[in-house]
Amino acid sequence: MGYSKFFIGVLIAALLDHVIGDEKSLFSNEDQILQLDVDNFNQKVYNQGRAFFVEFYSSWCGACIAYAPLYKKFALDVQAWKPIIEVAAVNCADDKNSRVCREHAIDAFPTIKYFKYMSRGKEDGIRYEGNKHELTTLPLDVAQLVRDDWLKQRPPQWPSFDYADNSSTVESLWQLAGPEAKLLALIVEAYPARVTWAEKINFAMDKRVHTVLLSSGDALAKSLGATTPTDLPKFYLYVKGQELPVFLSEAKITWQQIREKITERLIAVGIERMAPSAVTAPPVVQQTEQTITANWNQFEVQLLDLTSAMYYILKEEIPRRQLIEGENMSALKLWIHMLKKYAPGTVPIRRLFYRLDEWLSQTSQVSAEQWIAKVDSVQSDLGYPLPTNMTWIACRGSKPYLRGYSCGLWTLLHTITVEAFRIEQNNPSFDAAVEVIEPIHQFIYRYFSCEVCGKHFHNHVEKTDKSAIRRAADSIMWLWRAHNIVNKILAKSQSEDPAFPKQQFPPASICAPCHNSDGFVDSEVLNFLIAYYSDIKTDSAEQAPVYKVSEFEGGAVKTAASKRFNPRFAVGVDKVDRLEQAEQRLRRENLDANPQRRWKHIDANDYVKPYDPSSGSHFFYLFWLSIVAAALFITYMKYRRNRTKFWKTFYYYNDYKLCPWSSASHQNAQKFAV
Repeated sequence: MGYSKFFIGVLIAALLDHVIGDEKSLFSNEDQILQLDVDNFNQKVYNQGRAFFVEFYSSWCGACIAYAPLYKKFALDVQAWKPIIEVAAVNCADDKNSRVCREHAIDAFPTIKYFKYMSRGKEDGIRYEGNKHELTTLPLDVAQLVRDDWLKQRPPQWPSFDYADNSSTVESLWQLAGPEAKLLALIVEAYPARVTWAEKINFAMDKRVHTVLLSSGDALAKSLGATTPTDLPKFYLYVKGQELPVFLSEAKITWQQIREKITERLIAVGIERMAPSAVTAPPVVQQTEQTITANWNQFEVQLLDLTSAMYYILKEEIPRRQLIEGENMSALKLWIHMLKKYAPGTVPIRRLFYRLDEWLSQTSQVSAEQWIAKVDSVQSDLGYPLPTNMTWIACRGSKPYLRGYSCGLWTLLHTITVEAFRIEQNNPSFDAAVEVIEPIHQFIYRYFSCEVCGKHFHNHVEKTDKSAIRRAADSIMWLWRAHNIVNKILAKSQSEDPAFPKQQFPPASICAPCHNSDGFVDSEVLNFLIAYYSDIKTDSAEQAPVYKVSEFEGGAVKTAASKRFNPRFAVGVDKVDRLEQAEQRLRRENLDANPQRRWKHIDANDYVKPYDPSSGSHFFYLFWLSIVAAALFITYMKYRRNRTKFWKTFYYYNDYKLCPWSSASHQNAQKFAV
């Protein structure tokens, strides 16, 4: 039975979850925080009749996770300020928001910017430089930003932040308050009057409360006895129809205390509609979060974790700076040069860093757009060795915003130190502090977008005696100790994944010889780390990714089978330099040493066009192929015209027989003899 020609179709059957794309926000709708993204940022923030206080954060960033409860509390505290200024946030870990975060020059997390009234573009965003962790002063800092904005633009719907007239009296102030006013709040405060400004913002849209700022030199302030600078600010609260204040502060008072007193009085005098500041916060709804089951069998070094971390570094971390130059460029060159030599993975991955290193060596500065374009170009040339869909396997957290990139980065750094050991252990001129630790230090300090983490790492490196880090093994042990210090600090913190608690690594459960009664046994730890970070798994614990091989017959699928994809083509990794140099030499000689072929990658979204030759030599080959094809066609047509006679002659005459010595052939020949 004849079979048609088999066609092998390789189709992607399953892809892992794209963890970064599904990054869960650290905030919910109950947090009084406007959630922005690339789709609504311009519409919500620009050309609006109020200001915005926007946090740019990353949901994987430990510092951002730790700061989220404080930011929520701040937003709840100033929820009544929304008509004047609204609290918002952007999750830069969501890769769709990369452009807006890069546009606003967000190079560290968390970063907060103030966008003024009627902002028209990114230039109107002012980076907040105050102490964002101090909730007693943060609202006052924001109040000052609003007041400074008011001085420049004078929005008609905003309250006046000026001091009252020196000749003001209680009676004249009531007249200015308007018929709806029920309470008169007098605050005596020296410049900058941030407490009063905060109060004015809080009750800006509540016509029942009239807030007035007095100077200690005013006649009214003197009559009230508010002249001692150390006692300021002082607060006096009047109810309409009463000559004496119903409340006066004995000493300094905070803006929250003033707000509470005003709210209490509004309730006491029987005003049914409460002030916006006094509205009870909605109950916190315990959201049911779908957690990912933690599997400790995944506690291993996975190639997909490493490549995902490398991709995030190249496409997200490095281009956060609009222009890379000076010390930042020097740090980038060190980092890429180190990856060229010691990056784990496949030959194409090493070639990727080789080409980036060559390119950087010829420039002193590069823009974010140039960097991204170059990375995309090299990725394309090499068949996308780094997956564009970031997938976390062993680094996958129990919740979408836990572990992920930070885990992948630590794994990458450890693997680099072990790879350097494998290559340089017998090199007497190798200096681990210069070749490995310093590039890592500079990258973490200047490009790791968790700002607090980078500063802490920098301080730790600065305190290190680098003369003790010479051999390749020294860098392995130094980074191991540094990581354990971080684990100890972060244990039980809000950024810790409860399914993967921070602990001193390696635990006795996976390396019993590494422990004794005094702690760790360094020699055993070194042996363990070398073995552990050399054993890079290319197949995930969840059996993914997979591709399907199908065989077709007569247009129908005959058989289909799932095959494992093994990207570990690391043979010849050490010869990447010579491979690239040879290819460059061949290209200079106009030889086609690297045709621009492209294949469908395991995580690509569509098929790509094949190589399209364009050089003159290809037209030469095409010309001769056409001649041969024409000759074959003419021969075939001649054959069709005389095929009956041809086959009789071929079969019955010995001259044409394949086996002319056979008896049957001889008899047939006589039959046709003349």
